Amino acid sequence: MPNRSNPRLTCQSCGERFPNRGFEQPLLVNIGWRGVLQSHFLCLQCRRKAYNTFQEPLPPGIDAYTDHIHGHTIVPRITETEARRQYCLTDCHFRDMPHVITAYSVRSAGHVYKVKLYEERDIVRVARRVWGGDVGIANARECYSWQNGGVTYTPTPPVGIERVRRDRIRQAFLDWGFYFATPTLPCVSNYVNYGQGQLSRIVAIYGN
Repeated sequence: MPNRSNPRLTCQSCGERFPNRGFEQPLLVNIGWRGVLQSHFLCLQCRRKAYNTFQEPLPPGIDAYTDHIHGHTIVPRITETEARRQYCLTDCHFRDMPHVITAYSVRSAGHVYKVKLYEERDIVRVARRVWGGDVGIANARECYSWQNGGVTYTPTPPVGIERVRRDRIRQAFLDWGFYFATPTLPCVSNYVNYGQGQLSRIVAIYGN
């Protein structure tokens, strides 16, 4: 483990020394080849090189999958704001992003505006290249919070059943007619966080 009392750490790949806190700090990375794992402390640039060589599989629920309950193919999508906050991306990272769609975001019944949606698997792949794998993304979230005095919380993507319900209701709105349900809508929030409400009725109310 890195020693926080030591002001600098050495990258075990390039041999350069870096501050023990920040985006460039060497992080412990597990590199595997043919089932053999080795752990190294790598700086940001070396983590990027390692990720390009040993790409991590997508986490569960990120890639497209079939929802066996409703019989739909679900492609998890997130907004640009969510991608910025959850994966620490900036303007330049969205310029050549593939698979972008424009939907009509529902703020309230009869009130819509346009919003861009990105496939989350594309966002994850870009963020991994930018920060050097999942360990780098986690470190970037910590750094952004630290830069703001620890006051600003950098959110992480939802997990478990909340992620399933979020993706399910988003796909249902898109299938209805390229609509996007704003997460702050009470009925959407209650469905995602607590499983309250009937999906078809929620979509019918706001999708008209």
